[in-house]
Amino acid sequence: MSERVRICDIAEKLGLSTATVSNVIHGKTGKVSAETAERVTALLEEREYIPSMAGIRVPEDISAAGFDDTPICEMLRPALTTARQDGALRAGLAVEKLRELKEGRPVETEIMLPVSLVVRNSTAPRRG
Repeated sequence: MSERVRICDIAEKLGLSTATVSNVIHGKTGKVSAETAERVTALLEEREYIPSMAGIRVPEDISAAGFDDTPICEMLRPALTTARQDGALRAGLAVEKLRELKEGRPVETEIMLPVSLVVRNSTAPRRG
């Protein structure tokens, strides 16, 4: 098993805050410069950053999947299977619904948005 890599170690090495490193990991790159995001991403990949090293093997012991398909999903080892949803569409609909509420119009409370499954290496075929 490789040496544990912590967010605070990445931040210290690059002279950044842990919040900045966390923002890059979680895809909030609008809050950091492109150069900083690239530096963080490169060091995470170089050090083979894995969020948890509790001895559980993915996908051999368990399959793992996430939601929102942020950039960290591809950087993880194994890369995380995830559901992708159009964030811009989701935000646009939220603004539209708020506008309807503000205008006193009836608002549909259940909205189904399209999602797609992005299969990566964190899931194994179904057993048994």
